[in-house]
Amino acid sequence: MNIRVKQMKKKGCKYAAVLIAAGLVACNSFEDRKTGLLSKANKMVLAGQYQQAQQALDQVLIIDPDDHKSRYQLAEALNKQGKVKEAFEQYKTILNQDEFHLMSRVRAGQLFLLNRQFDEAQQLLQQAKKINADNTDVLVFEARLNVASNNTDAAIVIIEKALKQNPDAASVILMMASMHSQTGRGDKALQLLKRGIAKYPDDEAMHLMLANLYVKSQLKAEAENELKILIKIRPAVFAHYQRLAIFYISDNQLDKAEDTLKEGVKHSSDVLKAKLYLVEFLAQKRNVDVAMAELLPLIEQFPDAYGLRFKLAALYLNKENLEAVESTLKEIIELDKHGTDAMQARNALAKIYLTSKRSEQAKQLVTEGLAQNNQNLEALTLRGSFSMAEANLTDAISDF
Repeated sequence: MNIRVKQMKKKGCKYAAVLIAAGLVACNSFEDRKTGLLSKANKMVLAGQYQQAQQALDQVLIIDPDDHKSRYQLAEALNKQGKVKEAFEQYKTILNQDEFHLMSRVRAGQLFLLNRQFDEAQQLLQQAKKINADNTDVLVFEARLNVASNNTDAAIVIIEKALKQNPDAASVILMMASMHSQTGRGDKALQLLKRGIAKYPDDEAMHLMLANLYVKSQLKAEAENELKILIKIRPAVFAHYQRLAIFYISDNQLDKAEDTLKEGVKHSSDVLKAKLYLVEFLAQKRNVDVAMAELLPLIEQFPDAYGLRFKLAALYLNKENLEAVESTLKEIIELDKHGTDAMQARNALAKIYLTSKRSEQAKQLVTEGLAQNNQNLEALTLRGSFSMAEANLTDAISDF
């Protein structure tokens, strides 16, 4: 019996050792994968490829949901893509879990400030100041909040303190330049931005602010150069091409504007958005037929992008081709079936029927739409209008 117990103990120790080793291998495997993903994410951020960085960081957080540093990086990547709501949720998750995470409070507070939610921004500022009142980002945040509250004098005092404390910080240079510009000291703003760009040659915000200052000063060649530099820094960002095109349009250089937008279409990371903007430009600055020639192949390429078909309907409406407008809207209804785009198309088509005195067809479309979504505001408003026209006030009030 004793011999058997000893044998079992030996086997147990052996099995335990195997299990421990397996656990260590698994842990090491997860850590190695996490390290690899973080390295990839950092490279993507440096290259300005924020969507790819987001994907890598999403995987990191699957492995380690409590990694606040990686969650903050994810929030920053989302913010850079303009996904403000998603970024805010990530910042909020961090500050709810970590009472000492400074930058999540600063960034969430800045987003509240952008949304003019001053009380919420002030609350996060106070939390951030308790953690580190002299932090450069906290001081810049405080200065911005003072500017938004029309307390410019206090903002200047705060940002001057930040500038003395950290004269080379990009955020401080930008804020100080902005303050100079707002208080009529454009020359000082220019000097500060040039010094900043010498240190941070790829800082997009500095180049953009400098371009705007040049435009205000009627220095067109200099402004054009800064806008071109932005494209060189990040050629995949279509917004940079848009800004340069708008600059050319304001100077009545339509050929240059069109060439710029077409170049943007070639390099943009969002081809659909870029081409749709080009179509809009062609419709407004050239003619509807030229815009349609660009749009129709795009619809074939992206058949499920119903926004393109709505744009086509708008162009047909511009040409007063109501038959083609109806046909295009019916296509959307047929293709999308019970989706939100089909609902929008039904409402648009119902309005066309009303203007051409086909009220029964309009009612039928609205009734079909409300059968699928009885909370659609536009459809309810249309049905209320029908009831009003028929002096059925009870139903009209109910719908309104």
